[in-house]
Amino acid sequence: MPRQLPGRFSSLLVTILLLLLLRPFLEGFVVARGLLTALFIATLVSALYSVSRPAWAFKLGLVFIVPAIALLLLRHVVRSSVLEQGGYVIVLLALAFTGVVTLRSTLQAKRVSVEQISGALSAYLLMGLVWGLTFFLLESAAPGSLSIESGPDTARLGASIYYSFVTLTTLGYGDILPLTDRARSLAYVEAVIGQIYLVVLVGKLVGMYVSASGEKN
Repeated sequence: MPRQLPGRFSSLLVTILLLLLLRPFLEGFVVARGLLTALFIATLVSALYSVSRPAWAFKLGLVFIVPAIALLLLRHVVRSSVLEQGGYVIVLLALAFTGVVTLRSTLQAKRVSVEQISGALSAYLLMGLVWGLTFFLLESAAPGSLSIESGPDTARLGASIYYSFVTLTTLGYGDILPLTDRARSLAYVEAVIGQIYLVVLVGKLVGMYVSASGEKN
């Protein structure tokens, strides 16, 4: 494999944005479940490409991401609630791992570039997805944790992801509320981490820009 892999973070950013933007428009269609799976798989494939460097990250990425893709496909063949929930858990772990590796690569960069900005944005969006899956799994294991109406998994997952990004950005619309102590704890931890991330990220990007400007002068 080449030393430098072009577009690994920008391709990840594009697939994440497609997943977030297209998912709401798939609800209500018969093929919604299959298309949603396809979007998740496309995101996971891009995630594997994004962690292709360093070598240890790629090897761990295979451990997390390949089983996640396999379980997403298998759940269309074998109908099992255990398999369904297990698949989402593995996807959560795969996305979390990708976010950590992406953020690590971004913070270690010496110069500001389009790829580094794409990596930073991807890590932020992955954070929202990971917490969204966490809220979805919590609501599945303990119904009533969030004020989400009962319905198919695709609808409840969408509501959980929406609530996650509203919490991450501290918008706080109030249309979905945490109703249990565990849900409230997850909500405020996500909100705090989201704000810390933005402060650290902006500080890092400004520092790299100042450093690069100083070298030119």
